[in-house]
Amino acid sequence: MKNSMMKLRTLSFLTSEYFTDALRISLSVVIPVIVAFSLDYSHEAIAIGLGSLMISLTDSAGSLEQKKTMSFIAVPLFFILSLLNASLWAHPVILGVVLTILVFSCSMLAVFGTRYYLLGTASIILSIFVLGFRPHDPLIFSVCVLIGTSWYYLISLLQSRLFPFKSARHSVAECISATGDFLKVKALFYRVDVSLDDAEKQLLSGHLRVNEKQELLRSIVLRDRRARNPESSGGKRLLRISVAVIDLYEEINEVHYDYQYLRTTLRPSGVLELVCNIIDLMSSELFRLAYGLTSGAGVPLQDHYRQELELLQERLQYIIERESHEHAGLLGRLKLNVIGLSARIEEIRAALSKTESMDAEPSEISYDHFISNPDKPLNILARHINTNSGIFRFSARLTLACLFGYLLSLFLPLGTYSYWILLTIVIIMRPSFQHTVKRNKERLAGSLMGIIFGSLLLYVTHGAALQLTLACFSLLCFFALNRVNYKLSVVFVTIMVVLCLNIYTGADTVFIIERLVDTLLGCGIAFAAAYVFPVWESSQISFFMSEVLKANIAYLEKLLLDMQGKPEPLTSYKLSRKDAYVSLANLSSAFNGMLAEPRRFSLQEKNIYRFQTLNQMLTSVLSSLFSASRLSHKLNVEIPDIATVRIAIGILRDSLLLLDGNLTFQEKNDVREEWLLKICWEIQCHSSFFRN
Repeated sequence: MKNSMMKLRTLSFLTSEYFTDALRISLSVVIPVIVAFSLDYSHEAIAIGLGSLMISLTDSAGSLEQKKTMSFIAVPLFFILSLLNASLWAHPVILGVVLTILVFSCSMLAVFGTRYYLLGTASIILSIFVLGFRPHDPLIFSVCVLIGTSWYYLISLLQSRLFPFKSARHSVAECISATGDFLKVKALFYRVDVSLDDAEKQLLSGHLRVNEKQELLRSIVLRDRRARNPESSGGKRLLRISVAVIDLYEEINEVHYDYQYLRTTLRPSGVLELVCNIIDLMSSELFRLAYGLTSGAGVPLQDHYRQELELLQERLQYIIERESHEHAGLLGRLKLNVIGLSARIEEIRAALSKTESMDAEPSEISYDHFISNPDKPLNILARHINTNSGIFRFSARLTLACLFGYLLSLFLPLGTYSYWILLTIVIIMRPSFQHTVKRNKERLAGSLMGIIFGSLLLYVTHGAALQLTLACFSLLCFFALNRVNYKLSVVFVTIMVVLCLNIYTGADTVFIIERLVDTLLGCGIAFAAAYVFPVWESSQISFFMSEVLKANIAYLEKLLLDMQGKPEPLTSYKLSRKDAYVSLANLSSAFNGMLAEPRRFSLQEKNIYRFQTLNQMLTSVLSSLFSASRLSHKLNVEIPDIATVRIAIGILRDSLLLLDGNLTFQEKNDVREEWLLKICWEIQCHSSFFRN
């Protein structure tokens, strides 16, 4: 099983957007360089390659419309920045002023979202590279950069037009894989050799990852006009799969028990191991479906999957029939969960099947509500021009760090490649302290390993042709791994730089020492700058906790309306569910960031972690109650009375008031924890749905 899963994951990676995009980007960079070199335009080749390489950093996954918009902005911007910096490199004082303005302005582009954050970062890196190259003819150099950028986006847009749903398919497949991983985490609760605390931690981590993939799915699939075109069978198929996989995740979340009691009472029957086998089988099937989607291959039903699942279900039924009445009820609920999850997986498989007709009923879901409508750019920018904005603080922090690095390169004899100090600073520094520290460690380790392996390659290989081939292979590996394993991608990009500079300098290996020193200096400056104008996650924890409580109150209010016979539209319910999951993921992300901060800034980790786990349980309970409320006539189960739900809403509202009270943070957490326990207890005690 493990070998087959490893093979499947490897094949999935090779057919994924990560690898295919890496291959396209590498060819888009290398081909024009080779052509220019063959025509004896060596300097022009470098500028064209630089333009292609730098603008590839702005080309994130997205629809054809999103890529078009970015190309219309990035291509002329890169030409202007190249011309400006190429004209000023001989005037260090003026250049320092321009560079300061440029770094701050480009980093502020992050207020418009991740896509523009990448544009800003790529613009700064391009400007730094131009300073390093010091072109003698600014206009010719900039025109060559323009050729490179235009060529790159010509290929990228052509690919998007020829394969219109490539990014959408990849995002859906990633979501399916993340859901499969989350399902495997659920199996840990049935493994007696794994502590429940460890299982809870992995569950919260898995929830955060699934939420990220679902947000990416919404931003790509729901914003793609072709995917939502009623005439497009491929688009309708992707929408159906997207809805099915998100519903599957909710179904997984609905499964919640007193796992300590479950382990104690059911361990002798062998049912715990049986449930783990069922979960492993289902998660493997999800990975197979994800691979089928990314590879474009068919996804026929595997006979052995259905046979194995039926066999395991028969064994479960056999155990149920021989257990006591109390245990049989609990096992019956487990079997219902298995049947429900299996049905959801079948929905995904059916939607993936190319033989299935897409002539289905119109969806009840209004997809426009699941994507945010951006405000006017000037209004967005105005909201962030203040010291309370995290992006403003990050921009100021990055600007000061780059200015210090620039001055250091002017006044200290650091060699020809001192611009690597600025590159290291820009690449490492991130808006959050946690990600800056993490990138710093990965960058240092990756650069050191890359220099070692690069030096070994220089020692054992001879000839520019062989070294250039290895450099191209390293470039491919860098792009393929950049979004998957940053440290390993740094290793390959460092090897590429070592090999290329060795060819460019005529085997002058002094640059290796210079690069190492520059990397160390850049890492040191970036780490020190992380303490300048910081935005500590610990100072925002109360806000994220408040958002979680508000989302669960809104979720409970939808349940209350449902129980009163006044159900909201399906879209309204799904939005409440989404908000509950997103708010919990935001809290988990902030909590993880807080743990990376200096200890004197951190708060009571144990209490906040307990708050997260209780809210994870509460959200699971609420999801189950919605299903029970709408299927009670079929399942013949009770649901909590209206008074119980109103009590729960009141308790959550009282918890919100604590945020503005005079209690200490410790006292607030203790009270909130007590009340959340009471909510879960009240709801579960009033519902035979959770007892059986």
